[in-house]
Amino acid sequence: MNLTPSLLTQIRENIAAAKRSPFYAKHFAGIEPGDIQTEADFQKLPFTGKEDLRDAYPLGLCAVPQEEVVRVHSSSGTTGAPVIIPYTQQDVTDWAVMFKRCYETAGVTRSDRVHITPGYGMWTAGIGFQLGEALPPGATGELVITTLRKQGAPLIRYRTHDLPARSLSPAPAAANSPASPPFLAAATTW
Repeated sequence: MNLTPSLLTQIRENIAAAKRSPFYAKHFAGIEPGDIQTEADFQKLPFTGKEDLRDAYPLGLCAVPQEEVVRVHSSSGTTGAPVIIPYTQQDVTDWAVMFKRCYETAGVTRSDRVHITPGYGMWTAGIGFQLGEALPPGATGELVITTLRKQGAPLIRYRTHDLPARSLSPAPAAANSPASPPFLAAATTW
């Protein structure tokens, strides 16, 4: 994964922010942001899973004061308790920037119409602003994400159960930027 000093700093800041939520205060009891000095330290952190998000219903993941929440995304709850994810104004702005980048990469223009129906996984978590372990070309592995900028409900080591494979083909030219992840194709295992 090659965590740089600046990424480790972002992770420590994210842990501090996440611990303001009731869920992560309990999930990371006994863990302090300063404990994460290396990639190995980060990989020892417990995973977060879909059941954790359900068990945090309704707003146990909220890491900011309620008055900073400007939007709430929710799953339907058809297979368990709904998952409710609060967003701050900065989260909404970041999400819009990320989706704009994705649409532009896919060739979507202002004259196209898109119906968005993603589950809570790599898309609604904010794929443009998170950390995931890179795969060698052609390899498949579970996508585990850590959000790097999410204020309303940060996620740390969230297991999506998506099985991406790094393409053997080069990424589209529009995706060749420092913020772009390796080009992935994903299959969901739910």
